[in-house]
Amino acid sequence: EPTPEVEIIIDTGEAGTSQTGSWNNYSGKESYNDSSLWAQAGGADEYYRFTPTIEVAGVYSIYAWNACYNNRATNVPHRIKHESGIDTVEVDQDCDTGSHGEWNYLGSYSLVAGESNYLEITDAGLAPASTTYIGADAARFVLTTPVTEPEPIPEPIPEPIPEPIPEVDIIID
Repeated sequence: EPTPEVEIIIDTGEAGTSQTGSWNNYSGKESYNDSSLWAQAGGADEYYRFTPTIEVAGVYSIYAWNACYNNRATNVPHRIKHESGIDTVEVDQDCDTGSHGEWNYLGSYSLVAGESNYLEITDAGLAPASTTYIGADAARFVLTTPVTEPEPIPEPIPEPIPEPIPEVDIIID
């Protein structure tokens, strides 16, 4: 059976997003759908979370739209909550060394059905020496390998019960 085509894209401000901290809107051609968010790194922690509704459990390739700029941090933490825990991938959001206005592959992870998986962009742990910013724009989740249901174990076929052998009286003269 072929892998079902599942691609979930969540843009900032859409259902499945949440945020803490101070985020500002920016409109630019590098942004996904011409709009993205930015926050100043350092100080109070900022978090922007993309939470997909996973209907088909399995392994997903996860991407973040990277609309980088030359005043952005080069090590922005992207936390991925998946079936086995949380992994952090550092993303270069600086234009001099990072990608510019494109999907940035973060890795492949097993995601369970429901709404417990997420991609979160944060400045937690960043302590820049000068004014630096982070961005959040869009997240993409692409199913690569669905979880297959195990084949049911067939019920054992009972062995036939042998019929009793009738007793025969043998008389020898």
